[in-house]
Amino acid sequence: MNMSNLFEKINENFNQTATIACFNFLPFTRMFRKNIFANVNDCNRVIQKLVGERENNFDNEFITNIVDAYLDEMTGNRQQSTYFSKENLDALVQDLFVAGTETISNTLNWAIFYIVAHPTIQKNIHEEIDHVIGKDRPPCNSDRSRMAYIEAVLLESMRCHCAGPILLPRATTQDITFHGHFIPKDTFILVNMWSAMKDEQYWPEPEKFDPERFLDENRQLRNVNHPAMMPFSVGKRACTGEQIAKIQLFLVLVSLFQKFEFRFANGWIPNDLRGQPGITLRPPKCQYEAFVR
Repeated sequence: MNMSNLFEKINENFNQTATIACFNFLPFTRMFRKNIFANVNDCNRVIQKLVGERENNFDNEFITNIVDAYLDEMTGNRQQSTYFSKENLDALVQDLFVAGTETISNTLNWAIFYIVAHPTIQKNIHEEIDHVIGKDRPPCNSDRSRMAYIEAVLLESMRCHCAGPILLPRATTQDITFHGHFIPKDTFILVNMWSAMKDEQYWPEPEKFDPERFLDENRQLRNVNHPAMMPFSVGKRACTGEQIAKIQLFLVLVSLFQKFEFRFANGWIPNDLRGQPGITLRPPKCQYEAFVR
């Protein structure tokens, strides 16, 4: 299995997770889980092979990535009780692959979908790219500070359809009273960030895709740190990959729209924005036509 196939398998896993909850409530559906878990095991075997190859060629004089650094720490603590183990290393790399591929690609897919569905927004993106970097120079991270409109488009895309509507589970570390409600220690907490980012109190016409809500009168970014804007979660357990994710989203989006104009294939018109369920909510299935600019 090559890397492209691995990413496809990971995406398939996310697609299939919408049915996993049924296993606990509808016993007869368990006959279908063989294929689902076979897919997961395929991914795990590939990742374990990649880690194993890195381990076989490990040289502590040349630490070039997180696997090398982990192996260096693991080999230096063989005689001690430690969390640095081969099993945990495999799990770490699996987490990085999953969190660093599907969520980024899904967010990018939603951004492209919304941009193509709004030709005026695509026109504004092309104009900003042409004005700031032109049609030939590759974009770089330093361009972000001068391309507020594209940043606003990405923010609005994440607000409208965040990768996961419910944050990962939390728990209270002590008894607490919140807005008059007593919550005892060790209470299981789920935060509905979808609700926060669709709250009319903070976002007028919340179902409308409008990047302008993130721009002030001087066309500079605003509301970036709004308390109801939490696509990467909040607090100490917020997504550790937030900054690299923002950079990747910006560079890929600008690179695509610098060279191409996109349209829905065969004149297709999106009428249903509910998306496809899974661990993450994916945009409706559609095809695009790309025209060289």
